[in-house]
Amino acid sequence: MAVGLIGCALLHNTVFAIIALALVPLGHCASYGPFWSMPTQFFTGPAAAAGIALVTMIANVGSFAGPTLIGVLKARTGTHTEAFLLLGGLAVVAAFLALRIDPARTASGEQTTEAV
Repeated sequence: MAVGLIGCALLHNTVFAIIALALVPLGHCASYGPFWSMPTQFFTGPAAAAGIALVTMIANVGSFAGPTLIGVLKARTGTHTEAFLLLGGLAVVAAFLALRIDPARTASGEQTTEAV
């Protein structure tokens, strides 16, 4: 997803930019399974339901904030390049945060309170 967003921002050839943009939904949809399995990996019972509700609430806030931020950046710069670079950068940060999760520790029920 990050490669597609950053590629779309940096590629000036229309065909290559569209191909890069096609990678965005591919990467986004590929993350659904692992992403939605995480709350139940950390919590059980009512806490899992609360974790899923929290994730849904944050997604709803992002559904408003994301397009608003893209519109503000487009209005200030006159192009979508900065918005695509920002979204691609945020996707890279999200990928690195997801890679920091240790499945062995969370599956065994140990606390994951190590310093970041």
